[in-house]
Amino acid sequence: MTELRKGLALATLLLSGCGDGRPDDMLGQNPVSLLQSAKPYDIVAACSFERLNAQQGSAVHKADLPTDDKIVVSIDTGGVKYFEATFKRVSGNQTIIDITSARTMWGPFPAEKMIAEVRDCAS
Repeated sequence: MTELRKGLALATLLLSGCGDGRPDDMLGQNPVSLLQSAKPYDIVAACSFERLNAQQGSAVHKADLPTDDKIVVSIDTGGVKYFEATFKRVSGNQTIIDITSARTMWGPFPAEKMIAEVRDCAS
């Protein structure tokens, strides 16, 4: 049992040096892009969800938050959120899209393909 405790203490010590010592740095969310669209937020979100679902499969999730006039589309597996796009109505048909991507121990999650799909739907 003491060997297990020593191993866990060593792993904790080693990992504490990653990401400047802040616990959210390893898998924290990095702001990636802020887009604007003249299309309704629900139309842009639906298009993005369909395209990302075709690309990423069952890891894509959608949360409708009508009281906040926003929809969140995310890519996550095993409790880790790798990508998130929040589609929010600003006024009328104006939409703001806030995109974040996870920072992993290997660097930022490569979200370029996902951003391109969202951008295509927004234009």
